[in-house]
Formats: sequence, C-alpha cells, structure tokens
Amino acid sequence: MTFYEDVSRFHAVFGRLFEEIDAANPRAVDLLHRSRLLIRLKITGPTTDIWINGRKRPLDIHFGHARLHANLEVALTGDTLHQILLGELSLTNALGSGRLQVEGPIWKAKALADLFERGQAVYPQILREEGMLPG
Repeated sequence: MTFYEDVSRFHAVFGRLFEEIDAANPRAVDLLHRSRLLIRLKITGPTTDIWINGRKRPLDIHFGHARLHANLEVALTGDTLHQILLGELSLTNALGSGRLQVEGPIWKAKALADLFERGQAVYPQILREEGMLPG
C-alpha cells in the first residue's frame, strides 16, 4: 500500500509544500531561478508529474501532463519522495539504490537538492495539519 493513493491529495499536499518553501525560503527558490532549469519529477504511485519551472518568477509549479521539454528529469515513486521529505531516506541513498533516477545535467540538480532540504523542514507539519501524520 502506498502512502498517497489519491493523486488529488498528492497534488494538494505538494502544491502547499512548494508555496510554503517559496514563502519561507526565498534563497532555495533563488537557486532554482538561477539554474534556469525546467524540472520534471516523474512520480509513480500515484502516477503524476510535478513540473518545476525555474525560468519564471514567482516559482511556477504544474501538476500532471505537460507538453514541455525538461532540462532535468527525476523519476521516483511517491513513497520515495515521501521518505526523502520525512528525512527517512537520503537523496544519496535513493540515487545509489536506484529508487531515484536522474536524466539530464546531474551537476545542476543542486538546486533541486536545496528544495528537498527546505521541504524537509515543512513537510511533516503539512502532513500533520492535513491529518495524514499523527502528532
């Protein structure tokens, strides 16, 4: 059983996550803007995409299918993303174990790593407020 069985709930949580990161940590978002990357997170379980457009201000996040060409594509499951954001799985271990796969200029993924790090600070609280995590 996956943590996110409902794609609309997944979109709601991650939409809120990116809004809070943008509001609370402009530095992380600035790094993304400087990278000029269009990032596609290809998620399975639930099946969806998260598009992070570092070419636009304010931060432009889009969920689902889009006819765009990403500079950086990251494939992972919803559970892997969930574990990374809870701090239960490091990005290094996820990448090394094949649970996270990157296509594109991996050296530019630093901006994405900063976003994940900032997300770890707010993700558990969002889940608690949504009634998805005890606490």
